[in-house]
Amino acid sequence: MAAARTIHLAQFLMHAPTYHSLAMWRHPKTAGAGYDWARPELYQHIARVCERGKLDVVFFADLPFYRDIKDRLARPGRPPESCKILFGVQPIVAASKAEARDKQARHNSLVPLEGGLAMLSGHLDFDGARLPRDAVMATLDEPGIQRMQRVYRDLDGRLLTLEEVARRHGQSVGLPQIVGTAEQVADQLGAFADRVGGDGFMLSPIYCSGAIEEFVDLVVP
Repeated sequence: MAAARTIHLAQFLMHAPTYHSLAMWRHPKTAGAGYDWARPELYQHIARVCERGKLDVVFFADLPFYRDIKDRLARPGRPPESCKILFGVQPIVAASKAEARDKQARHNSLVPLEGGLAMLSGHLDFDGARLPRDAVMATLDEPGIQRMQRVYRDLDGRLLTLEEVARRHGQSVGLPQIVGTAEQVADQLGAFADRVGGDGFMLSPIYCSGAIEEFVDLVVP
């Protein structure tokens, strides 16, 4: 018998079918559970189960209800800061704004529209090629499409078309790109946190290695 050892566990769930969980979304037990995937009760239940099992981390992606979760923590007397909620961003930093914009354009040009659309369709478990490219995604009533409302709006709230969503999905999986000098990127992150809340950010690099090193060396104090 192997010697006892400590193993850390984390739970991961995305609010949409993905390349690693498409079968889970199609499984009869998932379909028959009756959960509303767009409401926080399911994730609250999973978090409680994971807490009972002493898991170290619970990772939920694409959830839009930051304030709701914080409020629910406070109701039974738990401090809201006991649960950290991070937002994903894709930082693109350079010595000048022009250079950062060039890096962004180069990165975004590497993904053809068809590639982004195929990736988006896989994540939605819905063939986006069936829709007109100028369809406004947030207004469509297809249930599968509505699972990913987060990526259907620009940072200023503007509704995006299928073509815009597909391109962004291929470029950054719909994460906002934060572009500029170190100071500009830091200011944008601060403004983002002030506007939508959140306890911090998960960083998605535009290349590896190099992008995270640039962020650490240039942006982190």
